[in-house]
Order: sequence, then structure tokens, then C-alpha cells
Amino acid sequence: MNFLSQSWLIDRRHALRAMGTCISLPFLECMVPLGAEERQTETPRRSAFIYLANGVHSLNYQITTPGKDYEFSRSLKPLEKHRPFITPVSGLHHPGSLGHHHNCIDIWLTGAKIGPSERNTISVDQRMAEVTAQHTRYPSMEIALTQGSLAWTADGVQLPAMRRCSEIFASLFEEPKGGIEAQRRVLRRKASVLDDNLAEVRRLEQQMG
Repeated sequence: MNFLSQSWLIDRRHALRAMGTCISLPFLECMVPLGAEERQTETPRRSAFIYLANGVHSLNYQITTPGKDYEFSRSLKPLEKHRPFITPVSGLHHPGSLGHHHNCIDIWLTGAKIGPSERNTISVDQRMAEVTAQHTRYPSMEIALTQGSLAWTADGVQLPAMRRCSEIFASLFEEPKGGIEAQRRVLRRKASVLDDNLAEVRRLEQQMG
């Protein structure tokens, strides 16, 4: 095996042809070419929110013992090897979801109150996307098995989710319209606009004291 030439690198698209599209391939350090690894200054930050609908015993997916020496439940036991990188957060239960069996998915990431006169608000994933969108090809990706989506805009509009494997595959691996360089120009333009806005906000803060 020639490590210097890196002829052993795994091609993600090639792997998907062999294993199918209904899988999620992790970003492996061995997939990074030597030159790219040298240029990479910071590991990209990612976030994922996974909602388990009705049909599972929720207590099996909770930390059993709180505190520094917390213990994983049986279903979470495979995460033990990642303990140094995990920070359990408690106290996020939404009491307003009780009694709203079929609406829990709508407020899981918003914390909104359910009622005839209330409307939903922005979900936490979309709030994060407002900050990270300049660094990514897509601000966020919504993927679901059934109807509905976890993502909501600030205006209370539910974002549609992708369900077909072919659609998800195309979004992740096919070249964007206009080519990759065109996509990079769009990302750079987004970053420039956000930088200008941030500079203006800082100037206003100085003027207002």
C-alpha cells in the first residue's frame, strides 16, 4: 500500500454504488488528500437533529444517571466510546407537548405553545443555519421518512423535507448548476454580505455606546 501516493483513498461515490444510497457515510480522515489536509485549518462544524416518532420507548434513549459520571442507557451504550465528545443537556422537556400526540414533531425544535390562536416560530436548526449558511452548499437539509418536517422559519412556515433516496443523493453528490466554481462564488458573496452587515452593526454599537 503506497501511503505517499495515496492510491488507496476511498471514493465516496464509488462506495455508494456498491452499498446503495440509503446510508450515511461518515467523513473519514483517510479520505483527505495530503495537500488538502495541510490546507485545512479547522474541522467544519456539523449539527444534526434526529426525531424518533411514536413507537419507541423514550426512556431507552435517555441518560440514566446525571452528572459528570453519567451513564448511558442500553440503547445509547454504543456511544460510550465517544464519551469525551458528548455533553448531555437536560431540562429541555416541553410540557406543552403533553396531550398533543400528533403535533409533537411540529414543536420539537421550536418550543412553541400549541393552541388554536398560536403559531409556530423558528426552529433551532434554522437559527443555527442563519450563522453557518455562508460556509455550506445548503443552509440546511431536511430529510424525512414520512410527512412533516422538523424545520420551521421565523414566519412559522414549515420547510418541506426530502424523502426519495435519489433526490437526497443528487443534492449531496451531484455537481450544482453552473458548476462547483459558481457555487463557491455564491458562498463567497454570502460571506461578504454578512461581513459587511456585521461591520455596520459594530459601528452602530460604538455610536450608541
